[in-house]
Amino acid sequence: MFNISTFLDKIEKSIHSSKNDVENVKSSIYKHTNIDIPVEQIEIKNSTAIITASPAVKNKIFIYKKNILDDCIKDVSVVRDIK
Repeated sequence: MFNISTFLDKIEKSIHSSKNDVENVKSSIYKHTNIDIPVEQIEIKNSTAIITASPAVKNKIFIYKKNILDDCIKDVSVVRDIK
């Protein structure tokens, strides 16, 4: 029989881990670039962090992309790429 509480627990865990991944990406970006991006500008889809920021900010992030991704992978994040 279908148990709604189990289903809702799975959704809550998924949302919580997604928020952690966004925070990990944000802190890694700040660590390497000293740019503080709001979490609203970071979205994770299919193991890719999508940054919606100005072109200047994105350019600086892409300069440090390898270091940022290395940090994300080290933190056991689902993020494998940045766009």
